[in-house]
Amino acid sequence: MPAPKGKILSIAIASGKIGYVFLIDNMLMDWGLSVRASKTPGLAKCKAQEWIDFYRPDIVVVEKTAKYSRKSIRTHSLIEAVANLCTDRKQQFIAIERQQTYPNKYDEMDALCLQFPQISGWMPDKRQPWDAETNDAIYFEALSMAVTLIEPPVNLPV
Repeated sequence: MPAPKGKILSIAIASGKIGYVFLIDNMLMDWGLSVRASKTPGLAKCKAQEWIDFYRPDIVVVEKTAKYSRKSIRTHSLIEAVANLCTDRKQQFIAIERQQTYPNKYDEMDALCLQFPQISGWMPDKRQPWDAETNDAIYFEALSMAVTLIEPPVNLPV
């Protein structure tokens, strides 16, 4: 299957932040985040609406989370609010389950920086387990989902 062309807006949500990457014909064009929008589902929905109205994507990518994932109940409610917004507005969207295809998130970020060098300046330094994750990590989560849409992983028989 050929890679989808057009405008892709990938929205990632994590504890304390909601971020996006925007691609046109599989080229990274823009990225951004909001800390305020992560406070309530209503604020997340408003911010996503703002991004959708501005970029006018052909498809929006959100994360498909299992009921028992490591994401908090609040984060689940924010993801659901963005998905519901897309449904209500009849905006084409896809929920993508994040696959762990690298040993850790920093190896994944390195690979994404090789593919999209313009975002390499936002790659966070490796953190200690007791340190909070930087806000910039959300860009790579959103980019990872967009890449999964563009280049779906091959499921090899076991």
